[in-house]
Amino acid sequence: MRTVAILGMAWSCEPFPVAGALRLAPSSPGNPAPTLDTNEPRVDPVQMGKAAGGDIFARMWTDPVGGGKAPVAAPMDADPNAAGKKVYLGLCATCHQPSAKGIPGAFPPLAGSDYLMADKRRSIAIVLHGLVGPVVVNGLTFTNAMPPQPQLTDEQISAVLSFVRSNFGNRGAPVTPQEVAAGRSGHPE
Repeated sequence: MRTVAILGMAWSCEPFPVAGALRLAPSSPGNPAPTLDTNEPRVDPVQMGKAAGGDIFARMWTDPVGGGKAPVAAPMDADPNAAGKKVYLGLCATCHQPSAKGIPGAFPPLAGSDYLMADKRRSIAIVLHGLVGPVVVNGLTFTNAMPPQPQLTDEQISAVLSFVRSNFGNRGAPVTPQEVAAGRSGHPE
């Protein structure tokens, strides 16, 4: 049995009995093309993502990054705070928790976060491009990775960052869609 840590969660896996042999199982959606057996279990990333945090988490890790298309704007709520809360609870709360207090030793808090509030442009860049630790938040070091969120529109990123920057004990200026667009294009204002 082998234990693998992924995103701060431990997964126990039984190795396949044949090492160094070519698997000749036919290819299908649930059974990818034959691969060289390295004594590693087959893991369906969609199922792993669903088990870890639901459909959004599964798509976040398995959808092609960028995919050659710009994100499509989804209808936004009239209340930007409600729109930001919706994005936060649907995507961010999986790791940062609904309370925004994070998971000690795994995912940093956004509640009362000195790191989040110190640099608005950096926060935009993290949501757009991801972050690989270490990062120090409120004096504690976190080394997990945050995946990029290129599937979110400028309006969604603006809404979620504005929501987090004005809730959970944070008091910061809102993030505009124009600031996100500038960060996405690589030309921060």
